[in-house]
Amino acid sequence: LGLPQAAALQGLESPLGALARVYGSSLRDKVFSFEMPNDQETLSQLTIGAVPREQFPTGVNWVNVVQDGSGFSHWAVSFDKVVVGSLAMAGRVGIVDPSASCIVMPPADARSFFRLSQEVAVVDSRCSAQPSLVFTIGGQAYHLG
Repeated sequence: LGLPQAAALQGLESPLGALARVYGSSLRDKVFSFEMPNDQETLSQLTIGAVPREQFPTGVNWVNVVQDGSGFSHWAVSFDKVVVGSLAMAGRVGIVDPSASCIVMPPADARSFFRLSQEVAVVDSRCSAQPSLVFTIGGQAYHLG
């Protein structure tokens, strides 16, 4: 996650923005990352100023956030392509916020997505039977399901 456009109230400096301002010259990269394992025995980790290379040995796929009328949208990026089962869509914008637990989409896309999901559910109710999701962002395809 990059700095300084970390989500903050308008007109206020974010805590990470303040860290970058004070320690910016000593940071290897102006980024932060966090890991929150599901296992309660494993410690969580916040890394400021570097990409944890051991967790990302092939590197990170950097993409710019989308500009809107008031500046940059928080965590909104352009999707090259979104594929839901057999339905392919291009030219979409999505929010890539690790704390978001929902998928929000335009009404026409939502109708298609839910139609595909319901068709599968009638035949087979297992989660593994749901249509696959593939998000292509910055040329990198991410397969879910």
